Amino acid sequence: MGNTWRAELHICARARSGIDWKRPPCDAMNGKCAICQREETLTRHHLIPRTRHHNKRNKREFDRVTVKVTVGICRPCHSQIHLLLTEKELEREWSSIDKLRTHPELMKFAGWIAKKPRGFQCPVREGK
Repeated sequence: MGNTWRAELHICARARSGIDWKRPPCDAMNGKCAICQREETLTRHHLIPRTRHHNKRNKREFDRVTVKVTVGICRPCHSQIHLLLTEKELEREWSSIDKLRTHPELMKFAGWIAKKPRGFQCPVREGK
């Protein structure tokens, strides 16, 4: 009951941002990872990290709906993104899926993980 308003807010934000209504929210859904394209259980990745939502530059450059957009990414790819990039780098330089798909180290990882079976979990090293 307490999380109902969050789900409604997420749906409302998706509607205003032009995201397809037929796709369910990314909360623990199954589907294709936006990075490696594997069929997997997905996690929500904020394209602009939540820790950066309240900074002045962010408020000046992005509207509220854009700031809250999330994409479905498998756990290994999600962990790799946060291993390679800082929150500030994600906000300023890598704030879209298209931009993330051009990151050479992330794409090297995605090529490797794409060959692994569903449910494969790889060990994660310490990141930034």
